Amino acid sequence: MNTNTKTFNQKRLSETSYRMITHFLNTGSTLRNAYSIPKEDYNMGLHLQAWPAVINKEKKTEFSDVAVGVSKLIKAIPERIFNCDAKKIGEYYKIDSDYIESFALRGMKSLDYMSARGDFIDTEDGLKCIEYNMESNLGGWEVSLYKDIYLNDPFIKRFTSAENTSLYYRDTMNIFFEELVREHIKNTKDSQSHIHIALFDEGHTGDMVKNFLNNKLHQFLVKSEHSFGGTIHFGDISEFHVKENNLYQNQIKMNVVIDFGYQVSQEILNCLNENSIVLFNGPISTLLGNKLSISLLSENETNPVFTEEEQAFIKKHIPWSRKIVVGKTQYKEEEIDLVPYIVSNKDQFVLKISDSLSGDNIFLGSSVEQNKWETLIERAVSEKHWVVQERLDSVSYMHLTHESESVPHDVIWGLFSIADTYGGGFVRCLPREKNAVVNRSKGATETIIFETDSQ
Repeated sequence: MNTNTKTFNQKRLSETSYRMITHFLNTGSTLRNAYSIPKEDYNMGLHLQAWPAVINKEKKTEFSDVAVGVSKLIKAIPERIFNCDAKKIGEYYKIDSDYIESFALRGMKSLDYMSARGDFIDTEDGLKCIEYNMESNLGGWEVSLYKDIYLNDPFIKRFTSAENTSLYYRDTMNIFFEELVREHIKNTKDSQSHIHIALFDEGHTGDMVKNFLNNKLHQFLVKSEHSFGGTIHFGDISEFHVKENNLYQNQIKMNVVIDFGYQVSQEILNCLNENSIVLFNGPISTLLGNKLSISLLSENETNPVFTEEEQAFIKKHIPWSRKIVVGKTQYKEEEIDLVPYIVSNKDQFVLKISDSLSGDNIFLGSSVEQNKWETLIERAVSEKHWVVQERLDSVSYMHLTHESESVPHDVIWGLFSIADTYGGGFVRCLPREKNAVVNRSKGATETIIFETDSQ
């Protein structure tokens, strides 16, 4: 087991995090290597890393400012960069301009209610956002199901008792429901005593998740100052109907829509624009969650459509990224011919298909043979919807392997922004020696983020 605490970067998170890991190693209390959640039981396939991340107030503020800041900039793209021109938006994103005009732009009111998750790498120069996901059905929230597993673990309880410190969890689902209810009250004409939420899931949500979400909503409403109850109604869009710009399931009027399946119709957008529903997230998320949105921010780093403060924010927190097209561009203060340059310098870059999900179709240049790299770039130039991004050197953090060995891990910080409110986050990590994309298919584990008032 590696007990060289000099290799730790946990102090960047908090002194408490550093002392916790040091305590585990010095006492031999390594916990189990991971809390594996059987896929057949939970339909999530989680593999939980036993060591949590513990951040102090300073790190929490950094996470909050950057997560919400990137979300705001991405939401500004249609108007600031494209002046809401559907044809120009469609040309850049390679999305049908009629869809942009009839659905995405008509649903821009839902920008106010957007729930999103950024994937960040912690570098020596601060947090960098490599992707920003804007679907309602965001991965990572399910880690919150296992908060009590961590808090009740005997090794963690022993440490917090000895240190006389407390760990707090920023509950993503509670924040989501808080924003949902607030937006419902603020934006609709309805002041009824029960809030009805339609969740379009194409029939894919299992009973365990349905029960969890409805119980979570009930617990939130009981503990909040709101006097009304609430119910989440799951189903395919075909199970709902619109009458006089109001949405119903059977005879029950819906107040809020959560779109998991990109099923929003023109009629439902009419309801949104008549303020009879609040929509999380809607058709606009298809556009903004595309990986090309990060490229757009990078490409427009000095564009005066952004303020000087916003330009400085983009420079610090958005890694150099470009849509792959033939031509010249700027890279590190010099002009380059994009395609030949990335062909010749593959170890510096990562290739991504712009609309891929779950870490699929992401290629690290350092892990790909030159011939394959050149073939991928030829494909990218032809298909016109690929992104090249600079390869970032992540600050490594100590976590456990499946064999209970503590080694440096590459870490992705999944941070949520919900209606421009910081929604907490989670950690996904993979042993650095694997030199691979940090995702579940490569063996990554996930863990929870706790906050502490201590340093």
